[in-house]
Amino acid sequence: MPSHMSICPFRFLKILFAAALFIVVTAAFVSCGNCSGCDYIYETNGAAFDITDTTIDLKDPYALAEIRLERIVSEKKGTRHCRYKNEVNCLEDQLDSNRLVLYCTSDLALREGFIAAGTNLLREEFVLRRDNMNGVSVPAVFLQASDSFPEGRYTFIVKGSTQNGKPVEDIGFINWSR
Repeated sequence: MPSHMSICPFRFLKILFAAALFIVVTAAFVSCGNCSGCDYIYETNGAAFDITDTTIDLKDPYALAEIRLERIVSEKKGTRHCRYKNEVNCLEDQLDSNRLVLYCTSDLALREGFIAAGTNLLREEFVLRRDNMNGVSVPAVFLQASDSFPEGRYTFIVKGSTQNGKPVEDIGFINWSR
């Protein structure tokens, strides 16, 4: 009996050591690690026109020209190292309509009113649609021609900078025809 009794504490210590080792190993694998920060960082480097239909039929009374600005971005890997990733993406240096000027080089005779050449369309409330999708604070511009709108090719220019001062410039065209 004495030999059997001396083995019991050894087994008990072995079980206790195995349990402790299991807890330490499990905690290491279950731990989230460094979950702060971003998995991917998207940095705005500029903007480009997104004009949905570059030819507008003036005979169609409901025809609209839609002008949007799309961000030009670069992607880089973030510093987030979390076991359970839920894809945390961060956006750096956004576009801001307060820093941009979007204008047409010709007068626009629109259904809602007249806009002189060179007028910042981002300041004309009656042509703006504020979506604020995906963190973009630049509204879309919708232009509906009046009955007296002249046919032709119209040039649109955007100039300005991102919030961190990167220059933004692009040129786009819309053709209005009957």
